[in-house]
Amino acid sequence: MKFSPTYIRYINSEAWRKRRARALKLAGHRCQVCGRTWSLQVHHNTYERLGHEADSDLLVTCASCHWVITWMLRVR
Repeated sequence: MKFSPTYIRYINSEAWRKRRARALKLAGHRCQVCGRTWSLQVHHNTYERLGHEADSDLLVTCASCHWVITWMLRVR
């Protein structure tokens, strides 16, 4: 998958690190799909507000659940 330069800059920014930390804290540092507490990632449900995400725009997942979600969205 190719990511835009804007997305890549944002994901490597301090603003994203803070936003990601907030998402993890709100999720109790657990995958919101299976409950795992390791290998956590933050999935964007939408990119409409990239850089100004609402809490509902993000989903904390473990790497396995993130892979499944991404795969399901791509096949759809």
